Formats: sequence, structure tokens, C-alpha cells
Amino acid sequence: MKSEPFRFIRRVLFITGITIFIFHTPLLLQASFSQKPDAFVKINHPDKIIKIMNQSVVGASAQTAPSSSPGAMIKRLLQGTDWIDPSRSIIIGITFARVQPEIFFLIPFVKPNENFRASYDAIKGTDYYIISLSSDHQKSTANKEMFAALAHAAQSKAEALISIKIEIKRLLDGRYTQIKQLINNIPLSPGDQVASEMILTPTEIRLTLLKMLGKARQLEHITANTDFDDQIFKTALKLRAIDGSEMARLFTSGGNQSFLKGYQPESQIRFQSHSFDIKGMIQLLDACFGSVYAKSGVGFKNILKISPYFTGETAGGISYNRNRILFEMISVLNDQQKAENFTETVYLPWLLEYSRNLDQIADTQNVGRKKPICRRILDSTVSGHKVVGVKGQWPVLSTNTSVALMEYRMRITTVDNYLIIAPNDNRLKQLIQLANTLKKQPVGQTPLMNVTVDLNGYLEGMNHLRPESYGVSPSLKKMGAIQITADFQDREAVFTSSMRVKDIQTLATYFSTQPVSKRGSPSIKQTQTRMKQTSLKLPVQPVKAPRRSNSNVKNADYWLNKGLICATYGNDPTAVRHFKKALALSPQRSDIWFNQGISYGEMGDFIEAVMALNKALELGFSEGLGLYGRARVYLLAGETSKALEDFHHAADLGNYDAIHYLEKRGIE
Repeated sequence: MKSEPFRFIRRVLFITGITIFIFHTPLLLQASFSQKPDAFVKINHPDKIIKIMNQSVVGASAQTAPSSSPGAMIKRLLQGTDWIDPSRSIIIGITFARVQPEIFFLIPFVKPNENFRASYDAIKGTDYYIISLSSDHQKSTANKEMFAALAHAAQSKAEALISIKIEIKRLLDGRYTQIKQLINNIPLSPGDQVASEMILTPTEIRLTLLKMLGKARQLEHITANTDFDDQIFKTALKLRAIDGSEMARLFTSGGNQSFLKGYQPESQIRFQSHSFDIKGMIQLLDACFGSVYAKSGVGFKNILKISPYFTGETAGGISYNRNRILFEMISVLNDQQKAENFTETVYLPWLLEYSRNLDQIADTQNVGRKKPICRRILDSTVSGHKVVGVKGQWPVLSTNTSVALMEYRMRITTVDNYLIIAPNDNRLKQLIQLANTLKKQPVGQTPLMNVTVDLNGYLEGMNHLRPESYGVSPSLKKMGAIQITADFQDREAVFTSSMRVKDIQTLATYFSTQPVSKRGSPSIKQTQTRMKQTSLKLPVQPVKAPRRSNSNVKNADYWLNKGLICATYGNDPTAVRHFKKALALSPQRSDIWFNQGISYGEMGDFIEAVMALNKALELGFSEGLGLYGRARVYLLAGETSKALEDFHHAADLGNYDAIHYLEKRGIE
């Protein structure tokens, strides 16, 4: 399992690697020797870092000897840490002016360490050592201005335990043309023009790098921080824009009022954002990474078509369960006057067009899809609002390179200036009720965007979808969440992530001891309730009735339980008599009407069955299960069209038995 902090570190390393690649070139031979670093790496409190690294390794594997841990290896390289000044930073300075990068290490000390100096041929300053990895060692060691810059950086306030700062503006000033020429000289392979399914061709790489280079001219610097203690592991990526640039305009705070602060979904993954320039941000992402994301089906140009209708404020959640994605969301629309017909005239046509593009991508990747990624299903009306429905299948790669297809369903409507999406009509009804209570509130100190990933819930959901990858069991300890935020303020974009250190240790320990299962992903028929095609029997858990000889007990539950016991063993006529006695005592009990309808259906009395089931639904019985039961009655009565209509409605409401029935028979 790759958590978000680790993905963040990979992104930072990717950015750093691209930067080093671009400037590590003979084209820069004629550049003058840089007097100041183009990039800094600051390392603070090495003892603290070593301690936590050792704790993490021991936590992951009790058999790991401390002497072989990464922390112990670092301590040996430094020849101890008691001589290093903890109040200042260890600095790595990098400049890209030559064929080989110029790299300098500054280690501040409270007392000299002659063995360290001799081992690394270090230069001794007043209270620091400098190690040069320059190709021109003699010239670089005479660079006093470089040493002064490193010493100043060591004394500056530390933002985190480990910090990387790349001076983008310094790098590009005077070298932009050379870097552009380097990118244009990327060699083309003979098969460059052959269409690739997922991998960028050299031409596409070249165009992407040129676009990124153009946008990079708007940045002053990029900073990547990693901070942790024995409680929390945190990362931060900061992009500082040049004053007056388009990025500086985008990197401003969002709206100071929020409509959706009162909406907190209980999903495995939850997200929320305030209003911001969503169109401008998507244009920026498209300019930098459009070609990369287009390969995976995320076409920013398609998203740009719909973005002007939204303020950027949105909230919602995603969960994974039984081969299904459960998705819900409320988004704020720009124009309330256009909201009434927005779903059918704008959003749905856009969604279907976007899905057709995804279908083409999926076909080229051979994911074994038998159905479109998105297609229309039956509409409905919820709380007086017209609801449109779509469903489809979304492919997810497993670790054994097989593909699991996750089904999703979306019920979509608008209320005032809100676009509301839910997985079924019951949840949609709840969100509509919530939308009617939402009021504009001050944003406060919350970040512009926030994502929360519930680790236990997410892994349990993944276990349903890809059991060969995630062997999650009840033995997995209770964990917290990964928090991911994004915020724009005063020309700076800041992206952060955090999670508990003990959760990292728990995950490392768990997955290091879990055997990888060879099972395939469970099919829907393995996860649905199995019912005989010709039977109406629904699974029940009858409660044992108290032993009484009096046939006139005035307790509805008593007669309901007796009826359930009789129905379980196939004695439906007696069950109906017991249900009638229960209804005489509690005529508003929808569950009693439902069970009476099922037993009438088993007896072949279809008119009475439908009447009882209709009464159950009228009194508020679970709509999905009620419609499914009525569909089975219609099916046995030979009214196939009515049965299919109820099966479809029940499936749209999330009833798994109805879904299984339709999919088993290949019915759309």
C-alpha cells in the first residue's frame, strides 16, 4: 500500500530529478561558475531523525538489528553526532552551472572532529566543515561566496527536519534558451510516431517538458519539506509565484464564505473545497500535464467545458464496497437561475460525452469491459425534484496485472444552486433535505481544499475489490486518517499531507507479515444474497417467540415472530394468519405488511401480495427491498414488464439482490 505521504515524496524526487537532468548537460559548459547555490537541502536535528528512523524500522520488523538500521548507517557515516551543532542546519548546496552539478555539504559543529575532516577531505571553517563534490575541486574550494551562502543558510530558521528549496528563477535566468534547446534535442526513436496506450512518446515528452518550462518561468522557487516526530509524519510542497504572473493571480485565497461547511459525509475518502478560480487552475494543469493525464483518460480539456458553471466549492465522499464505488457530492453552481434544467441540458450531456472518451481509452488498454463506463438508467422523482440516473463500470488494476471492474451508480439532481449526486435515491433524499438547511458561513482558518482518507475504511473497501492485494482482516489495528490539504495565499500554493507515525508502523508490520493471496476479485454473484429463481423467500432472522399457551397475546412482535418462523419453514398459510393478528395490533407496522405480502406471493395469491407490499411501501418500508419483493411477485404472476421495472428501480436504489438478478441475466 502506497500512502499519500510516500506518493508525495516520489513526486518531489521526480521534480528534483527532472531539474538535475535538464541542467546536467554539456550545453552549459560555457556558463560562468555560480557563486550561490541553485538548490538547498537543509537537514535539522540529525539525532532526532536517526532516533525516529530506528524506531520505525524496529516497529516494522522486530528482528532488525539496530546496527543494520538506516539510522545507524547514517550515524557511522557522520562518525557520531555528538560533535554536530543541533541549533544549526546541515546544508547541501547544489549548483548546475557545469557539466557535473557542483555539490557542497556544510556540517556545523560545536567541537571539531578531526577524524571526520580527514576522512572526507573537508575544509574547516570557523565552526563548520565543508565537503566539496565538485569536478573542479581546486576552483570550487576557493569559492568563498558559496561558503558564506551555505553558512548563512545553516543559521536561518528551519521550516522542517528536512527541507529542499530549488531557486527556479535563478536557474532559468540566463539559461532558458539553452534548456529549451536541450529539450528539443531529445532523440526520437524509430517507433516514436506509433500510438502508445499509456507511455508518452519522445515527441509527447518533449512537448510536455516545453510547456512545463514555459510555466516554470512564473515561479520564484519550489520548497519541499518533510517533518516528523514520534507522533506525526508531515510533508509540504510550496510553490512561490513571481509577483504579477498568472500563477500569482491563481495562488490567491479563495472565497471567504462557504455554503457547504455543514456537510460532512461518512465516506472512506472525504473531500471539500471552498470557491476558487477552478477554470484557471484546470487550464494551468492542462498546460503542464495535459498530455500525461490524457493517456489515462483524464482529459483536462473536457473538464474545462463544464468548469465555468461551478464556483469551485464542492464537498463529498467516495467509498468502495462489494465491487462498487459509492460516490456522493454537493457542488455549488455559479448561476442559480440556470440550475433548474442544468442536469439534463448541460451536465448529463457533458458526462455522457466525457464517458465516451473514457470508453475509447479503456478499449485501447484492453480492460475486458463489457459495458460502457457510463450509461443512462431510469429517472425518478425525489422530494419533488426530477432525478436522472447513470451507471457503469470503472476498471481498477490489481497487483497481479488483472483488472477488477467496479460498478458505480449516480442519481443526479439540482436544488437551488446545488448540483447533488448520490449512489441511490434514499441517500439523495437525505442530501436534498440537507441542502435545504445549508447556509452561507465564514470560511475561517480552514484550508482551501481538504481530503481525508480513513485508513481502516479504505483498506476494508479495497479488500472487497482486490483481495489478492489487500488481505485486510479484523486483526488490523484501529488507525487514523491521512490528511491532505491545498491552500493558496499571497502568491504561494501549499500542498500538505500528514499521518500518524504509528499508523505507518502498523501498515508496514501488517503487510510485511501478510501472505499475498492468489484469489481473484470476488464476482458480484459471490457477494450478493443468493435466492432461488422460483422462490420469493427472503433471508430472515426470526426471534424465538416466548412460550405461551394463550392464543390472545396482545403483542405484535410476538405474532410477527411466530409468522416469520412459520414462513421460514414454508408454512405460509399459517404465517399469514399470524401476520394478520400482528397487524390487528399494529396496523402501521410496514415490516409486518411486507412479510405478509411475501407469504401471499408464496401462496400464489398475487393480488393480495401486491396490495400488502404496496401498503408496506406506503408506510415507509425500505424502498429497495420492498420493490425487489414486489418484482418477484410480479415475476411469478407472469407480469414480466412490471417485474423488470421494479427490479430496475430497486437496483438504482442500491438493492444488491435486484442488481444481481439483472446482471445475471444480462439485462441493462
